[in-house]
Amino acid sequence: MLNDIYLDQRHAPFNTTYLQRMLGVIDNAIAQHPRTMAVRVDLRLPDDNCNRNSGLISRFIESLNAKIDARYRNKIKHGIRIYPCQLRYAWVREVGEINEKSHYHMVLFVNKDTFNGLGSYGEGERD
Repeated sequence: MLNDIYLDQRHAPFNTTYLQRMLGVIDNAIAQHPRTMAVRVDLRLPDDNCNRNSGLISRFIESLNAKIDARYRNKIKHGIRIYPCQLRYAWVREVGEINEKSHYHMVLFVNKDTFNGLGSYGEGERD
């Protein structure tokens, strides 16, 4: 248990520093947006990725923030009601035991009043 949260012991040992920081991110997200949506994302790199990992998460978050900002400005331009949305996130890099490739586990926290779903999944659909 960590702060009354059950932790699956099959995945022990746990890095309590990481867990405490993640709980802080969650608490801040909910304090700002009581209707917070969390989305888990796994980022895997192509095989030909030769040490281009430096700053990868920063670039990913900057790109995502730019898309959120563009959407926000577009809605304002068209007179559509908007809700503020500050993106919050937590991530960890993991290296595969067998292939020794880096991949990232990430959770994104957004205002559910702004984004209430993940969009369309069909081929060629945009949302």
